[in-house]
Order: sequence, then structure tokens, then C-alpha cells
Amino acid sequence: MNGFFVFIVYLPLIVSASAPIPCCWYKQWEGFVAQKHGVYDSVGNFASVADIQGTIHMDYYRLMVVNDLVMTNASQVYALTSIEDYNKNVSYTIISGQCYKAPLRGRLQDNCVPENSHYLGNHSYLGIVADTWILSYYSKILTTSVRMTVTRDECIPIQEMLLTISSTSSLSFINMMNITEGIVDPNIFNIPSICQQTPLHSSQVPLMDLVGLHSFVKYKIV
Repeated sequence: MNGFFVFIVYLPLIVSASAPIPCCWYKQWEGFVAQKHGVYDSVGNFASVADIQGTIHMDYYRLMVVNDLVMTNASQVYALTSIEDYNKNVSYTIISGQCYKAPLRGRLQDNCVPENSHYLGNHSYLGIVADTWILSYYSKILTTSVRMTVTRDECIPIQEMLLTISSTSSLSFINMMNITEGIVDPNIFNIPSICQQTPLHSSQVPLMDLVGLHSFVKYKIV
């Protein structure tokens, strides 16, 4: 497939005279996530765009993340559940009743805007003041640009933009909504029985190259 992506985003920002202090959000939270994720493989000259929606459950005390997602790629629709255990550095991905176990490639990012982030400016979402930050992000294998927007009153992450340049480049726009503090059902972090005896694989989990829910509020590559 020959082609390229052109993403134009208009974010009216009002730069403040004095930047706010980088803040931290909830240690435990749940919410709804909607993502547009584009991938371009420069080697194979292949491009793909996926729409991803679902719920995210974050627990910094347990060092675990659970995603229940529905992904639409062209005319195909997939449902999957991913469980990330940063205590054991293992992820479990359940697709069509089958469990895939793979090593995690990073650590869980702190629940804060990093102190070395650059303040870009502020704007308003229906009267809610939000601040946008450019995050410093370093990796030995990737070049990544990250912008994060958090509410000023409670530092709730509501939007992210991630651009990664490599042999397989990607661009993601992530919106997080209906975020609430706490975990309603802690059992959601239990590893399903179908994953208990699953061997560890280092190869790519099917579909996960399209999912790309690699939000900075989840983890960063080290």
C-alpha cells in the first residue's frame, strides 16, 4: 500500500505568564479511553489505522493495568483484554478465548507529569481549565514525542498525543473520559485461569502491533 498520513490538529492554547507546577493524579483510577492509532511500516511500505475504545483500570499500588478494548481496523472488529503485571514484568492478552503471555518491555510510569516536562499552555474544555505539557522522553531505540493534557483542578489526564519515529512509526491520539478514583472491583486484576499455564513468548502478540495503547500514563520504555 502506497500512502502516507497527514494529521492536522488544532489545539488553541493560551500560554500563561507563569507555568503551573507539574502535578500528580490518582494512584487508583478507572475510565473510558478512545484512541485513533496510525502505523506506518517504512520497510514493508504498509500503513494501517485503527480505532480503539474501551475501559482502562490503573492501580499503582498493585503495579497492574487492565484494559478491556474493542478495536476496529478497516472492516474487522476485535475484542481483547490485556493485563499488565509490573511486579512480574509480564503481560497477558486474551483474544478470542486464547491467552498470550509476553514480557513487558518497560516499567510503569509514575502517576505524575514528570518534573522536567515543558509547559506548552492551557485551554478550556467546556469550562474546565486544562494544561498541556511536552514530556521529555528518551529511548535507545525510539524517537518519541509526547504531549499530555491534564485538568488543572485535579490533574486528571484527559488527552495524549504520541508520535514515534522508527522503522515502524506510529501516531496516536488518546482521549480519556469519565475517570473516577478507586477500583470498583479489585478482582479485575486476577489472572484468568486460561492464562495460568500459558508459556512466556517473546514474539509479537497478534493484533498488538495495531492496538498501540502505549500511553505515557501507563509505561515508558527503558
